[in-house]
Amino acid sequence: MKYISLIPNLDNRSPNKVASNITNYLNKNKFDCEVYYVGKKENVELFDNIEEVKFNLLSIIKTLKPDDVIHSHGLLPDIINYIFKKFGIVKVSISTVHSLIKCDLKESKGVLWKLYFYLWIKSMKNKDLIFVLSSEAKRFYIKELGKNFNGRVIKISNGFDLPKKLDAVEEDYITLVDELKKNNSILIGTACVLREMKGIQHVIKSLVYNDKLKFIIFGDGPYKSELETLVNSLELNDRVIFFGFVDKPISYLTYLDVYTLTSDFEGFPLSLLEAVSLKIPCVCTDNKYFREYFPAECLNFANVHNARKLSKVLSCANNENQSEEAYKYYLEHYTNSKVGSQYRDKIEALLRE
Repeated sequence: MKYISLIPNLDNRSPNKVASNITNYLNKNKFDCEVYYVGKKENVELFDNIEEVKFNLLSIIKTLKPDDVIHSHGLLPDIINYIFKKFGIVKVSISTVHSLIKCDLKESKGVLWKLYFYLWIKSMKNKDLIFVLSSEAKRFYIKELGKNFNGRVIKISNGFDLPKKLDAVEEDYITLVDELKKNNSILIGTACVLREMKGIQHVIKSLVYNDKLKFIIFGDGPYKSELETLVNSLELNDRVIFFGFVDKPISYLTYLDVYTLTSDFEGFPLSLLEAVSLKIPCVCTDNKYFREYFPAECLNFANVHNARKLSKVLSCANNENQSEEAYKYYLEHYTNSKVGSQYRDKIEALLRE
């Protein structure tokens, strides 16, 4: 039996990182693993001593055996996985769904979102197991797929291990940080794809209530021009820095005083685990998603739609005791070994049926 991880692209986007964390753990625990990527390949190191193969329909059909397990991540891999299971090419088909796809597709696909949503839900119909990242996601997908999926939709959160050695950052960045932190300023940061749902605009608006707050944004995306317009209109150009895309932002996060996650919904952001593993205080949207991930004593929760209240929370977030509690909780629940063992146990139980 081979365990095959089927991913959209071989790059550093979060779903592919999650897939690599799972596959690397299973490979170290007696699973015979291979990776197939459907789209592009970038110069990244995600999988440890595991063969990475560009997906080709004819060649993979010749290679696959009925007892192989395909674990897909993303829309196109899920559709391919659905077809292989439907036509009996494989018997075991599983998927990890990394977000609430209805919310995601509404923003990313415009008027076509219903078509994408239908195709994605359809692709899940013959999955033996569907892994999701939160209780809310579990309720959502059982509702969409039917009550017979009650035992097949499994909640397992994301995992992350802090690298033993972080990459060095540019001297220019260190100089920038020193400048931003002058006069006891508080350096806030976030790293994400710049989309409206990420809520970065809320943080920018909150800066007007405290001159000590400075904000650095790592990432790029379709909402960047709107954010730049907002910064200009509020005359915050000297306090908001668009640093741009960084391939591995974790090294840059170490210089922050506070990390922010101000989206209205999230799957399970790896960036939150990165910040917590570095013991950086985190300010998150006060909603059911973030409150499920960590207890109240670990994170700072804020009404991000109220700029004055958000500013107050950001100004008081630098609490070492809270960061220590978050770090302990992370070690107990969200390391790769903790998460990977849950995947291993569920897959092994499925294969015994």
